[in-house]
Amino acid sequence: MPTQYADILKLFAANGYEIELTDVRWLAKVFKDQYYIDIIFSSTIISVL
Repeated sequence: MPTQYADILKLFAANGYEIELTDVRWLAKVFKDQYYIDIIFSSTIISVL
C-alpha cells in the first residue's frame, strides 16, 4: 500500500508548520501555535472474534 505522508509533511513544512516525526513507524505531528494534528500513516487492524 503506497503512502504519501512524506509529501504531506513537506507541504505543511513549506507553509510554516512545525513537523515532528513522533514514531517513524506510524505517527507524525504537525504544529501551528497552540494547535496540532496527528498524521497517522500506518496502522494495524485487529480482529476480535
